[in-house]
Amino acid sequence: MRPGAPAVPRLLVGPGRTGGPLRPAEQLRDPTGPQLTMLLSDAAGPLWRDGRLQRLLHHWGQTAPVALSVP
Repeated sequence: MRPGAPAVPRLLVGPGRTGGPLRPAEQLRDPTGPQLTMLLSDAAGPLWRDGRLQRLLHHWGQTAPVALSVP
């Protein structure tokens, strides 16, 4: 994830740090059907330190289960 506009985290869609295009994090939330969101992260970047990712995971978790794996 990368910082985007003031409070909008952006996601890399694809493998690696330079994977695919950056997309708004909200695109992963789909309240219309069953969904599980899995996030693999080192939890050490600036979005974790300023609390934006915690708020995003809480937001996603309001409509579907969220799993976080920190290797």
